[in-house]
Amino acid sequence: MERVQDLQSEKMTELGKLGSFFILSSVVATQLSGGELIEIKTTIVQLAIPKIYVIVVATGYWWATLVSSLILLQYIVLDAVVSNNVTEGTRYNELKRHLRGKKGYDLSSPLRNGNLHSSAGLDGPVVMLTYAAPIALMALPIGLALWAICADTFRIIALAETWTLVWGLAATVLGAIYCSIAYFLMYFVPMSIGKNLREIRWGFLSPLYSRDGFRHPRSECWLRR
Repeated sequence: MERVQDLQSEKMTELGKLGSFFILSSVVATQLSGGELIEIKTTIVQLAIPKIYVIVVATGYWWATLVSSLILLQYIVLDAVVSNNVTEGTRYNELKRHLRGKKGYDLSSPLRNGNLHSSAGLDGPVVMLTYAAPIALMALPIGLALWAICADTFRIIALAETWTLVWGLAATVLGAIYCSIAYFLMYFVPMSIGKNLREIRWGFLSPLYSRDGFRHPRSECWLRR
């Protein structure tokens, strides 16, 4: 339990960093550029970087942010499930054990496990609201940054010559963004899982008998089906 909470904390920190880098790189690409170039001027060096290169970097941070958020979601669900099924006793006893050095007991989760009374009908919505609110607040600037990246990339494709490096990078960015959105949506779509009877019969059971020179007793029945 303690290890799960540590991993959850580490992933939240990682998600915050990746999201910040994505927003920062998006702002640089869409707000601080003059035309198709981003000029960096210092007392030592002066650089002019094509905007599409920064957009590619921002897209990489977007993918990393998306994957990190899904991993964090798994840790949150695991933490909730373990807390709900393992933690015993009232929260007062949990605090006593916590003060004695047993750090694995849940003291901060909104699940309210082990309280003197339970409101099972509200547990689910309250937990979802508690976790969803900060995620939604963080998702707003990330969503706006993603929208700005897409808008600028569409404009680059419209102005660039076909089959040039700039055009290819812009097309790759749009493809990566749309694939990431599709991946995110499919992550939450329940998919039916069934037995692969053909593989079980002929790929697993039948070879067990054929190694000894026999046929599986139900081989003929399987062939008729």
